[in-house]
Amino acid sequence: MSSVRRQQPAIPGNWLLDFFALLAALAAVGVPPRPALVLLAYVVAALLGMILFTPGCLGLVEAGLPRTLAMAGIGAGEASLATLAYRIAA
Repeated sequence: MSSVRRQQPAIPGNWLLDFFALLAALAAVGVPPRPALVLLAYVVAALLGMILFTPGCLGLVEAGLPRTLAMAGIGAGEASLATLAYRIAA
């Protein structure tokens, strides 16, 4: 069995844990996260992360995630701080 086939069952778990890390980062900065809106911001950031302009998509996620969180109703300062904590943790 190829290594890719062995890793496929772990992919959804990785996404789920990554999403929970973002929720935890928001809670850590004092923002009561709304999971549906945070999920939308997470998906947008994941799509931005697929654009490979820079190594590790450095900058795209950091610029896009705070903006999508702000559009979801989270203050810009809290969104930026939570994004920083999330990117450090994840």
